[in-house]
Amino acid sequence: MYLSNNIKALRKKQGYTQESLSKELGKTKATVSDYEKGKSLPPLDILLKMCALFQINLEDLVNKDLEKEGVIPEQSPSQNTSAPPSPELLNRLLVQKLEEVAEELKENYPEAYRKLRLEELIRKGK
Repeated sequence: MYLSNNIKALRKKQGYTQESLSKELGKTKATVSDYEKGKSLPPLDILLKMCALFQINLEDLVNKDLEKEGVIPEQSPSQNTSAPPSPELLNRLLVQKLEEVAEELKENYPEAYRKLRLEELIRKGK
């Protein structure tokens, strides 16, 4: 997955600082930094905001190395041309987020992790 590198590359190519992008997204600068470092995944609503802001579809944002392929737009066009995300991509993003939450629960609240049977849910989602 190329998401973190693509967020950083798109931000820089389109002239955003982490702070200015964080304001556009309604997040903190530290949160944007975490997205770019791959420490956390943006929730779907934020991913969709990024797609609209950067004028790129979700499939490309997540699955393509945009820098390598040279498809990063210089600036946002005035019209949104992004296609709706595929159900498979949405499912994969949901499973990744569930894995992130499950890991935190497992470390901090093992009893809740066990009761929720998250391993089973994650396995079914893959």
